[in-house]
This record gives sequence, C-alpha cells and structure tokens, in this order.
Amino acid sequence: MIRHVVVGVDGSQASLRAAQWAAREALLRGLPLRLLNAYPLLPHLLPTPSQGVEPADGRARGDLRSVESRLARSHPRLELMVDQIVDLPSVALLAASEDAELLVLGARGQGGFRELRVGSVGLHSAARAYCPAVLVRSRAGEGEAQAQWPALREIVLGLDAHDPAEAAAAFAFESAERHACRLRVVHACVHPSGQATGGVVFGRRREAQARLLDEVLADWRKHYPDVPVIQELADVGPAEALVRAAEKADLLVVGRREWADGHPAGLGSTLPAVLQHVPGPIAVVPVASAPDLRAWPPLEHHLGEAAGARHRRR
Repeated sequence: MIRHVVVGVDGSQASLRAAQWAAREALLRGLPLRLLNAYPLLPHLLPTPSQGVEPADGRARGDLRSVESRLARSHPRLELMVDQIVDLPSVALLAASEDAELLVLGARGQGGFRELRVGSVGLHSAARAYCPAVLVRSRAGEGEAQAQWPALREIVLGLDAHDPAEAAAAFAFESAERHACRLRVVHACVHPSGQATGGVVFGRRREAQARLLDEVLADWRKHYPDVPVIQELADVGPAEALVRAAEKADLLVVGRREWADGHPAGLGSTLPAVLQHVPGPIAVVPVASAPDLRAWPPLEHHLGEAAGARHRRR
C-alpha cells in the first residue's frame, strides 16, 4: 500500500478537527489522506428505515461524505481516500496503523461524558498503534472547527536524557523542520529522594544533567541546523514537566516504549497523566526497547534476601 496518513472519522466535532489537522499534515508530507470510519455491525439491534431512524451504515456514509466534502473545499490539492469498515473502531484503527505513516484521531469521540478528556478509542490507539498516533484535542474556549488550523509556532518534546527515545526525537525534529517552528526539549530533573530540590549536591547533579542533554542533542542539532532548539530542565516529575511545557505549545511529542519484538509495553506511569491533562494535540511515538536484564540484581541476591527475611521472622 502507498504511504499515507489515516484519520478516524465518527461524525463528532472532535473527529472533524482531527481530520483538518491530518489534512494539513498530509499536505506537508506530500501524502494522501485516508478517511476511515468504522462501526460495529449488530443486525438484530440496528433500527430499520421504517422506524424513521437512519441505519448505522447510512449515518457512517453521511459522516464520511460530509468530511470529504469539507476537506476537498478547504484543501483542494489534497488527495483523499475514503474507507468505511464494519468493525470496532479501536480494532479498525489499530489495523490501519500497520500501513500508515501517521494515525490521527480526536482525543474523544461521541461517547463518554463531557469532562472526559481522552476516550477509550484514543487510549487504545495511543497504547498500541504501530505508527505515531496523534490525539487532537480542542483547547478550552475553542468552538466549531475552522477550515484551517493555525500555523505551529512551538513543538515540545519530552526526552529522558539518560535513555533518549530516538524515534520520538526524530519525529519531533522532522515536524519542527517541516512546520518551520521552534522545538522545546524538556528533561525532568528530579532529586533522587523525591524531596526538596535545593542544595549543593542537587545543583551539581543538575549541571551534570544539563551537560548530558547537550550531548544527546548535539547530533540532532547538526542534522537539523535550521530548527531553533530550546533546552529546558524541569525541577519536577516528568508528567508535571510535560503538562506545564505543553500548556502553550501547539504539539507535544512523547515516546511510548515497546519491547524488541514489537509488542507494546503499555503507557507507563507518565503517559496517562499527560494524555488526560495536556490541552492540545499529542503525538505518541512507538519506541522499540528491550528490558536490560543486566541491570537487574542477580537471582542469588533475591534468594539471599528471602532467606534473611525467613531467618528474621524466626
């Protein structure tokens, strides 16, 4: 299949905004945009036309036609592909991500309650998509989707300088170059004790981490000399650091770890908080990794501790 960007469409205002975001991204990448609508087929539960209610497949076709028409008017140079699939949306989007360069969807669809920031389909896609997944969310006070998204001014990349996610960094630098905007790289610098971050020891540790971040970004700066880079060390935990940095950013980029065999390792402890609290679009990039078994204490260590505990109980 040809390279393309795919966006999930379900008739909601959130999915329309996601489609407009995806349309701009597809044009910048020089790729076609695939509009994907999925709905589960339960024939015995679907209303019949005689009841005065349009069947689910008819509503889905109408949603697709409406979005296709709006995008054709606002982005006349964009190549569009339309696809309607009978399946659970989470399953269909996951399958579509195998062949896509980028998956885009609204952070939440038509279900759920008003205060819900990220729906179940969004969480499933962020945790399992095979390609980078962008969850598009409207900021507070934004009304109906506009025909064009405003230009990106700043992208934020969450990066652990001790274990940098190369795929996430590549996505962020390429996006910043493509959109001709600045890139803010945020590294959380927290005292190991988790307590107050003052004192000479912490100051030296912070300086060491600043030098480490410089080293990590040196090659990226060489490869992307036209991208203005701002390095930021945050004296708080990773989730709080990213939420703060992304408050005024146009896109947040974070990595999602996977095992070496390609199986997702889950969202971890930071991503769920970020997904629920960051107000704008979030790109979750799968990053291959493997557990470093050498860093684990040897089996004899655990056996010795267990024997010691039994001896103490006696």
